[in-house]
Amino acid sequence: MVIADRTIYGVSLTTYNKFVSELEFLFTEDFSNWQPIDDACRKYSIDLLIFSDLDPAWQSLAVLKTQRSALYENEHYSIFACGSYTKIR
Repeated sequence: MVIADRTIYGVSLTTYNKFVSELEFLFTEDFSNWQPIDDACRKYSIDLLIFSDLDPAWQSLAVLKTQRSALYENEHYSIFACGSYTKIR
């Protein structure tokens, strides 16, 4: 995960680092279902997640894809709807 100063976008480094620490689990953990992912997506108003083959969570995609189809995928990236967006899609 890249740590950078996001003040150019109007987000303080403190706020940015807080979000990183609260959301990095989405890309570093192994998952057996969408519940913790969807909970975080709803909490932070995230509609789409892009997983890279470099993310440790990539290994969980085989299980997660049995529960929800990717919107797009290739050998390096998978894009999934998450949170409330899955209900309106």
